[in-house]
Amino acid sequence: MWRTSAFRASGSPIGTRPARLRRLMASTAAALLLAALDPAAAVSGAVQDDGVSITSPVFGAIVTTTVEVTATAPQASTSVSFEWSRAGSDQWEEIGVDSSSENGWQTEWDTGDYSGEAGLRAIATMNEDGSPTSVVSPVVEVTVDNQPPGITVRTSRLAFSPNRDGRMDRLSVAVSTTEPTSVHATLKNRRGVSLRTWRRSTEARHHSFEWRGRARGRRLGDGRYRIKVTATDQVGLRANASRKVIVDTKPPRLKLRRISPKVLRKGARVTVVYALRDRSRRSRLRLQLRGDNVKRTFDAGRRFRGRGKIRRRLVLRGGRVLPTRAYRIRMVAKDDAGNTGRSRTRPWRVLRAARARVYTRLQRTGRKVALTFDDCYDTGAWRAILKSLRRQRARGTFF
Repeated sequence: MWRTSAFRASGSPIGTRPARLRRLMASTAAALLLAALDPAAAVSGAVQDDGVSITSPVFGAIVTTTVEVTATAPQASTSVSFEWSRAGSDQWEEIGVDSSSENGWQTEWDTGDYSGEAGLRAIATMNEDGSPTSVVSPVVEVTVDNQPPGITVRTSRLAFSPNRDGRMDRLSVAVSTTEPTSVHATLKNRRGVSLRTWRRSTEARHHSFEWRGRARGRRLGDGRYRIKVTATDQVGLRANASRKVIVDTKPPRLKLRRISPKVLRKGARVTVVYALRDRSRRSRLRLQLRGDNVKRTFDAGRRFRGRGKIRRRLVLRGGRVLPTRAYRIRMVAKDDAGNTGRSRTRPWRVLRAARARVYTRLQRTGRKVALTFDDCYDTGAWRAILKSLRRQRARGTFF
């Protein structure tokens, strides 16, 4: 396979590898030596001759679209034909024939839509002593580039919060291309107004830059922006790509709308209805449950903004159900930009039926027993206890 080197779009070299230069000098020296040892061989059919060579494009050039191919040939030449071949192929295709040497031997090569490595050669035809002979030039290896570079733009995150709190306040942008390119990136707002630019003139396949949310000497407000990237390869072909980013420095607005059942009597599964508003698309939600000697946080996963429902089992560690108790519950949302918002707390109760135990005899208590009751949160339970006390003509203490 022929290798490529760095050349400008015009075909003039900006760098040639020493190995290629040595191969070219060796082939030229061999042709000179052959002509010196056997002058007749210089005019025999299909023999390379130092007098026939392609002068443009040069060895290793990168060319595109239509290219002017020029050559030098012996004065006795009546015409010069130009041919090209794809990399790894022995088939040669004709480019054109020049039958006049007034402006030098030249033709135009329309490379079409081909991209890849190719070889060029010139064949000079001479008519000496009434017998036509052909002289073939050394092959000049070039690279044809008619395809724009492939480009991919990635960002470290979709939304970030440049409020200088040290959390997600920087955005990294990485640009990858399929061939060495220079890069020009532009930041635009939703109206398409350009706010700032980044340039990487050094040709490479990977470029990166960083944005801290500032443009025109100030920090931009929250909103949606777009980074448009243009990559230009060595022959001037361009490819474009863009990436949407969100500046979000405000916490999500979260409202806990409903918890059902309002009083949990059986099982452990509840449904929480919420409303989430935020500039970022998604937030990670959590449920925080607080009660006497109970503190528990439940992960609800990533959720999109808007109204939604969370259905899950609320249990203690080890899978134990929540005991009968009064609780307070709220939701916490952390958006993609790292901002945290909280809903207001709401009261919530768990009332589970207690297992009754009847005592008919108490040892060493005499004829009197003091009944005390832990105050509960269910008025129905109060009424049932008072009714039993009245029926037995007994009294009790509530605390």
